[in-house]
Amino acid sequence: MSDEEDLLVNGEDQGGEPARTLAELRTAVARAAASYDWETAIPLVTRALSLPDVPPDVAYELLDTRAIGYRYAGMFSAGLADQEQMAALAREMGDVGRQVRAMYGQVEELAHLGDRAAALELAESALSLAMQFGDAQAEATSLYAIAYVRFQLGDAREVQTYGGRALHLYEDVGDECGQALCLRGLSSVATRTGQPAQGQTAAQRALELCRRVGDREGEAQSLAVLGMAVGDRAQARVYYEQALAIAEATGNQVQQATLVNNLSLIYQHTGLYGRAIDYAERAVTMAHQTQARGNLAYFLDTLARAYLRLGLLERAEQVFVEGRATAQEVGDRGVEPSYTLGLGWVALAAGRPTEAVQHFEAAAEAWTELGATSEVGVALAWKGAAHLALGEVAAAQEATARAAALAEAGSVTSEYDSQDVWWWRYRALTAPHHPSPQAPLAGEGAGDGGDAAWYALDRARADVVAAVATLSDDGLRRSYFSKVAVNRAIIEEWLLQAARRGLDLAPFTDHLSGTSSAQEQLKRILDIGVRLNQRREAAELPGLVLDEVVELTGAERAALLLVDDTGGRRVAAASVTGKTVGAEDLGADSRTLAWLGAAASTLDEAAGRRVPILSHLPVDAPELEQNSVLCVPLEAQGRLVGLVYAELGGHFGRFGAQDCDMLTVLANQAAVALVNAEWANTLERRVEERTAELETINDIGQGLARQLDTQAIVELVGERIGEVIVADATDIHLYDRQAGLVHCVYSVEQGTRTETEPFALGPGLTSVIIRSGKPLLLGTWADQMAAGGRPIYAHPDIPDEAYTESYLGVPILAGSEVIGQVAVHSYQPHAYDESDVRLLNTIAANMSVALENARLFDETNRLLEETRQRNAELALINAIQQGLAAQLDALAIIDLVGDKLREIFGGQNTMIALYHRATNMVNVPYWVGDNGQRIRPEPLELGTGLTSRVIESRQPLVLGTAAEGVDLGAVIEDDGTPEMPESWLGVPIIVGSEVTGAISLQDWPKNRYSDSDVRLLSTLASSMAVALENARLFAETNRLLEETRQRNAELALINTVQQGLAAQLDVQAIYDLVGDKLREIFGGQATFIALYDEASRTISFPYYVGDQGERIAAQPLELGQGLSSIVITSRRSLVLGKYEDAVAYGAVFQDDDRMESWMGAPILIGDTVIGLIAVQDYPANRYAESDVRLLSTLASSMAVALENARLFGETNRLLDETRQRAAELEIISSVGRALAAQLDMQAIYDVV
Repeated sequence: MSDEEDLLVNGEDQGGEPARTLAELRTAVARAAASYDWETAIPLVTRALSLPDVPPDVAYELLDTRAIGYRYAGMFSAGLADQEQMAALAREMGDVGRQVRAMYGQVEELAHLGDRAAALELAESALSLAMQFGDAQAEATSLYAIAYVRFQLGDAREVQTYGGRALHLYEDVGDECGQALCLRGLSSVATRTGQPAQGQTAAQRALELCRRVGDREGEAQSLAVLGMAVGDRAQARVYYEQALAIAEATGNQVQQATLVNNLSLIYQHTGLYGRAIDYAERAVTMAHQTQARGNLAYFLDTLARAYLRLGLLERAEQVFVEGRATAQEVGDRGVEPSYTLGLGWVALAAGRPTEAVQHFEAAAEAWTELGATSEVGVALAWKGAAHLALGEVAAAQEATARAAALAEAGSVTSEYDSQDVWWWRYRALTAPHHPSPQAPLAGEGAGDGGDAAWYALDRARADVVAAVATLSDDGLRRSYFSKVAVNRAIIEEWLLQAARRGLDLAPFTDHLSGTSSAQEQLKRILDIGVRLNQRREAAELPGLVLDEVVELTGAERAALLLVDDTGGRRVAAASVTGKTVGAEDLGADSRTLAWLGAAASTLDEAAGRRVPILSHLPVDAPELEQNSVLCVPLEAQGRLVGLVYAELGGHFGRFGAQDCDMLTVLANQAAVALVNAEWANTLERRVEERTAELETINDIGQGLARQLDTQAIVELVGERIGEVIVADATDIHLYDRQAGLVHCVYSVEQGTRTETEPFALGPGLTSVIIRSGKPLLLGTWADQMAAGGRPIYAHPDIPDEAYTESYLGVPILAGSEVIGQVAVHSYQPHAYDESDVRLLNTIAANMSVALENARLFDETNRLLEETRQRNAELALINAIQQGLAAQLDALAIIDLVGDKLREIFGGQNTMIALYHRATNMVNVPYWVGDNGQRIRPEPLELGTGLTSRVIESRQPLVLGTAAEGVDLGAVIEDDGTPEMPESWLGVPIIVGSEVTGAISLQDWPKNRYSDSDVRLLSTLASSMAVALENARLFAETNRLLEETRQRNAELALINTVQQGLAAQLDVQAIYDLVGDKLREIFGGQATFIALYDEASRTISFPYYVGDQGERIAAQPLELGQGLSSIVITSRRSLVLGKYEDAVAYGAVFQDDDRMESWMGAPILIGDTVIGLIAVQDYPANRYAESDVRLLSTLASSMAVALENARLFGETNRLLDETRQRAAELEIISSVGRALAAQLDMQAIYDVV
């Protein structure tokens, strides 16, 4: 598409403005239509029509162009819509001529869509309109429209009547295109009704008119009609091919499909059924892709017949059924009986003669109603064939007599072969066991039935040769004689009977050859060569070449054999009686292989001498009894590529020098095409293989770049090698030069992983490669043994064939040093070549880089880890010491050290034990398992277990296995896990010269702990010892101080609480404060505070607020109801995660809300439950252990507050009674006031 057309299609110019003028669009449309660029023209028209104020005549012109494009593309519905718009515009303009022309366009589209009734009605309306206004041009158009539909309906006489009238009117007005249109229609009718000479004359005149006015579409149609009219099918083939070239150039897909179907009919008539199927399938596919339902009704018949002739009965029946349904759908009565006839053929061929009789009778009746007497005769003849299959000779004679009478009366059809009628008449007359000879028909002879039979056979022979009397292609003639089953049978029977009667054979033998044009054949061969060299499918090309050979020569049997570099021959394709099969289908065809075997000497001679061989065998036999044999070598670039072999029986023709010359030219072109295809396929395959290899190598490289773990690199390479190199076994070895050992890090054979112990360099191919640093390519097991290989499983009972044949190994090089080897093995000999060596070397090189990177990464990480570990140890020791310095509580120190150890060593089993010398007991204040569980063992007397050994020895103890611990007297403590950790590390805690305890760690892996771990743990134990001693001294000091100030603190606390409660004596206010605080903490969830009255055993709810903040007046419950009772009764917290769990526990809900999660904690004063606090929420499993701990703490705080409030009231009562003792309590009161200034009750509320 040009820039201008692209601009106009998009509707904008470069400045974003709308397309400038309608004139520009019309110019672009005209240019696109002139070059048949409908994909450009159609959207241009659509764009133009979307512009405002398009004049009606311009719109008509644009719609006409688009309708043509739609028709060419087979989009008949869209074209019909445009034609309807055109008719409306013409009416608007009052232009009858344009209106009728648009109506004719609608008629064409409707006919293509299969609505022929509507098409005929519209055509007749157009005629009435044209006659009403006296428009001769419009009248001619509408007359031809009627003729066009009548032809579709099979009404030959009506076509001649209306078509003739239209032709005269077109001549009167001087419309040459219209004249050509009518002449084509009249030609088709003449051909169909057995007047081919008239048809040919009309078609030739139409062609001349179209060429004179430059009507390309009309020229193609005229060529197609001429092809149907001409008697020479070779010439018809030329006409169809010329027309097809025009249709392809103009983009007329509907016309292309019709012409392809016509070519199929040519090849079907001449017995080339494989090629006929190819064309017919193409035509049907194109018809399905378009909306040409009317055409499809004909194309399906062509395809089904081709399938039938090639013996594909199931396919044929399916297509005949589909075709009949299509014909019924489009209302084509003329073609519908053809499908009924076809179904009869299928039934007869499938061994169902009774069913066949019914189909043939139905076809005859349908054609009788249509007045198609010629077709009636064909149906009756085949009905006779079905009766013969049933053994009903009298019925067969009666049916064939009727058929012969119609043929004798001159009822001849071009659609079916007339010789079928006379052949089945002959077969009926010569069938055995009939009751009495039938009286001869007029002309059959007045003698006995034998004369009548001979008459029928001779008429069959006459019709066979008449059909090819003007055929100018001997190849097609021979195929027509030998590959069409009925023709072959007629010829062989006629020759036999004529010889018995002593008759001259010239009536047949004179027609064995014709007047083939060498120039035309040469031109055809050159065209074939161009087509063959355009094909690049090496697998399909032999079959295509052989098809051309058979078409060119008419060979009965033919084969194409390819020759390899060693001179070996293989059959690439073979053809027997018109059916070509490829090499993959020849294995089961013993007959093909048998006759090729008999031709071995001819093939040897042609291959050896590299010259064409033409012979007629047996040499001393009469010509009719000789087989023509033609064998031509295929040479290209001085190389023998293959051989073409062809045979033809003398009954069907004779190969001559011209055949030899033509086949030699074709063979040379075929040889070049085969070599080119082989070269192209090899190149494409190599490019694909190399591309795949590079992609895999790149993929492997990318994968290796992401890996810094040696084994991961090995696994990646081992798994991916099989994607680019076919291997039954793959192994990778790494060489430890320092240790002098070879480690097999990857070994897989046919999907099974094997493990091999490290071995020293010695015999074997791996050692050879590591020592030499060079690749090793070996093609057989013997080669491997000779190169130094050693069988892994050497045993006299293991035969050599149990080992792989091919071996390819390459070194893995780091610089100039060999660090390993990669090898692949195959059970096929000579499986690898130099390209595989290059590929494996590349993979090994990439692997070497990755392995070196991994080594450097590991080394760097090791050094960094050592540095980091030492820094971490120092930082850790410093941090712990700082933490210990801030702690003067022994248990806090122990917890701090224990938790930090678990953090450092990854949450392992950690224990801190203290030794009391006075009691000689060891207790464990800190023991946390690897799952975080606290373990509280009973104290042990010193001397039992590993800890005692550390304390007594005053030395660290490191164990690598559980067995070592058991041997040393380890005490097994149940920590909730059934397994035992393997590694154990313990160090003593020493204060001065005294051992005060021990720290130990346990972990699952064996030999877990290193010297650095011992060093770190010992340092921490020393720091902990100092901290514990400081804590002990501090605790002792504090104990003495605490006794002094404890009393003061108690009094201060009491006064503080009292002062706070004095500010708030309303219990409900306390509930509200606590409840609101809970809702604030837990996010506004439903919350309640319940009180338990032990006397009445009821639970009341002084505070109940929903999740929306609404107050809920909950009714009291008796103890035993609801979840609250469970909490009160058990004096434990209760957590539920699902609504179903709550229901199961007996929950009582105050509203319809479906809360999923519920949590309640008891309010305890001492051991007495006075109530509970509860929260609930919608999500399931809302509350965690931390929430339970928080709620329990708040409940305890509230209990204290409530108790304090109660005590405060009680205290006030007592104060009122004892005011007289003011002097004694003055000092206490003054202290209370001072403290009240610092501890206000509001602060208590805020904390809660």
